[in-house]
Amino acid sequence: MKSVLRSLVLLSVLLLVTSGLISAQAPAETFCGDLKAADCTFLTESQAAVKALESQSFKLDMNFDLKGLPTKPNEIAIKLAGNGSFISDSKAIADLGKIDPTTLGKDPKAIFDLLSKAVAAVSADLHFTLDLPADLGKQMGNVTLPKTINFSMKLVDGVGYVNVGELSAAFPQLKGAKGWIGMSLPDLFTAIMKQPGFNASMGNMGGSMNMSSGMTKLYTDPKLLAKFIKVERLPDGEVGSTKVAVFKTTIDYPAMFALPEMQDFIKQQMQASGSKLSDKDFSAAMLMVRGLVQDMEFNMTQNIGLEDKYLYQTNMNMKFDMSSMKAQMGGAYVFTMGATVTMSDFNSVAKITAPEGALVLPVESVMPSKK
Repeated sequence: MKSVLRSLVLLSVLLLVTSGLISAQAPAETFCGDLKAADCTFLTESQAAVKALESQSFKLDMNFDLKGLPTKPNEIAIKLAGNGSFISDSKAIADLGKIDPTTLGKDPKAIFDLLSKAVAAVSADLHFTLDLPADLGKQMGNVTLPKTINFSMKLVDGVGYVNVGELSAAFPQLKGAKGWIGMSLPDLFTAIMKQPGFNASMGNMGGSMNMSSGMTKLYTDPKLLAKFIKVERLPDGEVGSTKVAVFKTTIDYPAMFALPEMQDFIKQQMQASGSKLSDKDFSAAMLMVRGLVQDMEFNMTQNIGLEDKYLYQTNMNMKFDMSSMKAQMGGAYVFTMGATVTMSDFNSVAKITAPEGALVLPVESVMPSKK
């Protein structure tokens, strides 16, 4: 049972990451699919307006559900709620766009330098609550899990802070911990780069990423995107008292995984992991992949202010129905995810300050320098 759950989690993460890449890795021009010219212009202007924001707040509600487990209870439901605010120097954040993962092994220092500058230019105040079902521990082999995990984090002047006192309520090993603990992230990045074997490990990682660099075209070529992504404008609506334009993006996963570029990517990743598959074995593996994705659905709805063109709310829904693969998977699993992110306080977030009385640890306390 534990191996099946691990597989489902990994597959779910892969699909979520894939969906995130599709929405984030925009081509040079905004991908509009079959949208009318006026709607495409509106969407393009909205993306520019959002990128130029210096601050905003958010509220998150997310649900994960897994049904069809072969044991009782046959359903697991997990809830994640959160809220927070960001203040950033948009020019510094734009520098992150210069990071090319395929060059990570060639010049890791340049990338870490960019990350150091970016985190120093961002302030954040984040709070999350994760609710876990009581039966999840039993499903994982009688593992003891907390019912609720509260997690708060701040980022101020490049120092990341975590409220360990809050976490101690959920984790016995932190019993007695109080208040906030912080650490300089730029200093941490520097210490990581000084570790023995750093360049070698980055070289290996970069080599693996170089193998997948061919995927860049899949996420940036409008002609390829049009083969598996549909963008449409729905009737206008409202978020609170704000009138919004509504755009819906739908991903056709079977069509995406049928693309030669995607199949080449999967084959490359299998080879990079050390798998030596014959053409026959790879064909069998792809047959199973196509079976897994044939009943998979993903859509994202964006609610954009008609006047200011800011993104007020995003709704995401994913359904991963593996019931047709019951014989191969050992159960008629159906995984669903629903998330709503509501944005507010555009360019009006109050200054975010470091937690009062926080203990800032030197990097050497957790990562001794190596000479």
